[in-house]
Amino acid sequence: MDRSQGRRTWIDVLRLHALLWYMARRMEAAARYDKSFQDSLHGREFVLQIEAGKSQAYYFKAAQQQVQGVHGRHQTPSLLLHFATARLAFEVLARGGQEAFMRGVQDGVIRMEGDPSPLFWLVAVAPSLRPRWKRRR
Repeated sequence: MDRSQGRRTWIDVLRLHALLWYMARRMEAAARYDKSFQDSLHGREFVLQIEAGKSQAYYFKAAQQQVQGVHGRHQTPSLLLHFATARLAFEVLARGGQEAFMRGVQDGVIRMEGDPSPLFWLVAVAPSLRPRWKRRR
């Protein structure tokens, strides 16, 4: 791997980590203040782990109507999403949508292991994770 490729990979890892950190903070805040998000968490307990490449892992743990985001691996995740690269993970999670995700699963660059219900939950609550900017008048 040449030097520019290594730098590009490192930037991709940082972008993915920042995205997952942001998602975790938005979920934690929504679990406290957003009634519809709280309703979506009612009675759910799961661990959704997202991995990219060989060394990057981040998981979201939902229990007792709270969500916690943690950098690292969980021993027994309910659902494991493994992306081939950090760049692919960032592109699919930030911009890709359901179609890009399904294409990645079909191509074998995204692997799912475990119960898919946390993924369906994430897709359902994703619109509430977007920032709400107030327009200036």
